[in-house]
Amino acid sequence: YGELSVDLDGSWTYTLSDNTLDHDGDDLTGADDQVQDAFQVRATDDEGDVSPEATLTVDINDDGPKFTSVSDAIVAGVAGAEVSGSYVASFGADNLEQLGLVLQQTGMLSGQDITFDVGDQDANGVSSVVARSASGSELFTFFIKTQNNPVSEGGDGSVTFKAFSDEGDMDGSLAFEIFVDEGGEYKFNLQDNSFVTAAVASGADFGAFGPVTSVANDDQSLVITGNDEVNASSNGVGVKQPTISKNDFLELGFSLQQTEVAFDLVQWGGSGAASIDFTVDGSSFVSSGIAEIEKDASSVSFVVDSGKAGTYELNGDGSSYTFYVADKFSKIGINHEGGAKFGINNVSYDKNFEIQDLIMNYQLSAIDGDGDEAIADDLLSVAIASYLPENFESGQVLSGDAGSNQLVGTDDGDYLYGSGGDDDLMGGAGDDILWGGDGNDVFKWDLGDEADSGQPAAEDIIADFSNGDNVLDLADILLDDDPTNLGDYIFAEQDGDDTVLHIDTSGSINAGGGNADQRITLEDFTTGETDSSAILAQMLNDDQLKIDQ
Repeated sequence: YGELSVDLDGSWTYTLSDNTLDHDGDDLTGADDQVQDAFQVRATDDEGDVSPEATLTVDINDDGPKFTSVSDAIVAGVAGAEVSGSYVASFGADNLEQLGLVLQQTGMLSGQDITFDVGDQDANGVSSVVARSASGSELFTFFIKTQNNPVSEGGDGSVTFKAFSDEGDMDGSLAFEIFVDEGGEYKFNLQDNSFVTAAVASGADFGAFGPVTSVANDDQSLVITGNDEVNASSNGVGVKQPTISKNDFLELGFSLQQTEVAFDLVQWGGSGAASIDFTVDGSSFVSSGIAEIEKDASSVSFVVDSGKAGTYELNGDGSSYTFYVADKFSKIGINHEGGAKFGINNVSYDKNFEIQDLIMNYQLSAIDGDGDEAIADDLLSVAIASYLPENFESGQVLSGDAGSNQLVGTDDGDYLYGSGGDDDLMGGAGDDILWGGDGNDVFKWDLGDEADSGQPAAEDIIADFSNGDNVLDLADILLDDDPTNLGDYIFAEQDGDDTVLHIDTSGSINAGGGNADQRITLEDFTTGETDSSAILAQMLNDDQLKIDQ
């Protein structure tokens, strides 16, 4: 494996000239995984006498890959947004075989802990992921696939992680991807800032009955139209009445292509079966145009199943029906041809879930040429933010746990999540976004966090100041703790739903706060006051503002 050189004084040097992969096993390095290079050494004197042969054995330890650090990334939650990050690693003499990237189970959404349940891979390497709240309720669903590029197969060792919303259309429904190269860089690209979530819309979601031929829920994910006034209430949805009767027509229109839709049948009246011409995207479902639905049936479902397309059946419970369609659909029509009347309610369907204020964590790993693997201690965290200040420079993503944490940011733009517990959050310099999460939290600013003289004000955001008995601690950034002088340092205003504090740390804030070197926005927070001095006085009175040491 190498070359041995022995000097006359008995000293020697060994140079490894050819790296070897002849090691005992994967994931063993150092003294636990050695090969030996043995040399037979003899000495000859001036008279030609030769010493007995001795063996000099050089132990060659196997080195392995090692991660030193992994940076986090923060990206605006808008389609097309990109952000780059880096990692520091060495791959050793065996060189890199491939990188790996694995989604971790824990994350955060709007300051609250969530979990990601990752399913088993299918034959195509695709896994489903269900995001759940702390209580276990389903928030949204997506699919993931990881593509490794092993060097032994002609690749460069990089890894690509893709997330998409439609299992059957990866390219057409790509939500985001992460590409990690072999040179210490990664790139996160947000293609579409929405996933799919299950939704149920009841008649009450559409507001009161009125002289209109269509109603929609707030996000326009479901629009119901009729051939006359649509009656939508907690009793259900119908035409003119909370029921559908002969010659009535009702159509459900979905903003997202559907694979399964179901709705309850309620408010039955009259006699006999209901004769219904169901349409899917405008075409009659059955060749005869009529489906007979027995009175008092409980529900109807439309399910994509190409093998059963064009058929329907009464299910084993004796009260629900399933209609099978060939492809995804966006409209279901109900033409009542006669018989018993009924209303519909509790429409279950899929809709888009906008990705905002979401933190996802990934574990980065590396395998070298002889199979040794290293896993980075630092997680690669990506925060998808609802808002980023102008000229935001990505810094750390810091998140706490259910306990009481102290989170301290860097001089760049950081994203801090306190999660549960009573936390202390200090963003530091730069434009920061802070979430306290549950508990009573303290948001603290120090002198030096403000912008440099002549530069635009540092722009910090507290996204959930109204969640708990939280405190804004400005004692260190202000040079005077006399409440009567507070107006010299801070101009406060109500800006829509937010309260904004414009701060000049030298104590010379002007009218309107235009010369501020620090600006703090308290999102969705109001004191009920509009005058600057009244806002500050109310916050002091409510123990929401601390100005003394």
